[in-house]
Amino acid sequence: MLPHHRTIRHRMLLVIASTAVCATLACSKNKRPKIYPAQVNGHVTLDGTPLESGTVTLIPETSEEEGGRPGIARIEKDGSYWIGNANRSKPAGVPVGHYRVTILSMQPDPSGSGRPVASLVIPERYADHESTPFLVEVAAGDNKVDLKLTSTEEASPATSEESGPLGN
Repeated sequence: MLPHHRTIRHRMLLVIASTAVCATLACSKNKRPKIYPAQVNGHVTLDGTPLESGTVTLIPETSEEEGGRPGIARIEKDGSYWIGNANRSKPAGVPVGHYRVTILSMQPDPSGSGRPVASLVIPERYADHESTPFLVEVAAGDNKVDLKLTSTEEASPATSEESGPLGN
């Protein structure tokens, strides 16, 4: 196990990396958002309880040059998330393809300011694109993908309403 200060530093690096992904997605070269054919939505739970905040990120296994595009969504208080087609307040969808799914949820500041502190609410494996157990295939149209996180080492696979377990 890493010393306490190194663990916090590692978690802060995860937060910085997630922020960089968000900034990259927000700073589009085109003024008009491109519409993609796939929408992804579902619920995120930890040991059966809805996660109340955080982000879900879809990282494509296809490079950007080959048409891959990451997707990111905010986790709502009821554990739901939605990545859909662009329309005023909604984020753009994602191209069809295979994705690694990461989840980031930080503990709120106990002072009540609402700012996150350097402490993950979920096991670290879900926040890292190399160790996440969630691999999904996104098809054109609506894709319902529920992400069932566990505190133990064994993670439940992402599930789809139509096809059952997806990916790993």
